[in-house]
Amino acid sequence: MQWTKLARAMWRLYKVQLCGAAVAAALLAAFWGLDADDAAAPRSAAPPRQLLGRVWFDHYPESTRDVNAYAVFLAGGIGVVEQGSVWRSRYEIFDFERRGEQLDLELIQDGSRRTIGFRVESCDEQPPFDVCLTLDENPTGGPTRFYSFGDGDDWSEHLPWAPRIVDSARTRTAHLPR
Repeated sequence: MQWTKLARAMWRLYKVQLCGAAVAAALLAAFWGLDADDAAAPRSAAPPRQLLGRVWFDHYPESTRDVNAYAVFLAGGIGVVEQGSVWRSRYEIFDFERRGEQLDLELIQDGSRRTIGFRVESCDEQPPFDVCLTLDENPTGGPTRFYSFGDGDDWSEHLPWAPRIVDSARTRTAHLPR
């Protein structure tokens, strides 16, 4: 008789712990910033906010002298797209506002405006990159497919100088009037 009561009490305690773990996981997901456009995204797609704060390359640069296109979208709604190498490049600064999987862009130099669609998703077509950005069009005339890393450890292993590109973009845009 005592063992049955003990077993029932342990089972109740286990169910409470299981429910508590589920609630804790839901709260963690909510506080980690999942928003409505993330919840609506297909499972193969990454959250659209993964667009922000990383360098997007059109191909894997073999060295700092490799010429390629890359883009950086900063969290403050400003971005930089460059064509060239680490040592010599041409760049354009733009304002943007992200609405789900849409970008309202303004190229600051000429004032032209566009709304374009974009998609961030997992991919493995350009190793070692594992995240892809596809733009419906590129208003600067460059590529519409870019690649990046989903994990910060990959940056330090494959392109240790690449995070400095984000720092450079922040420095270039810090003086702009808001």
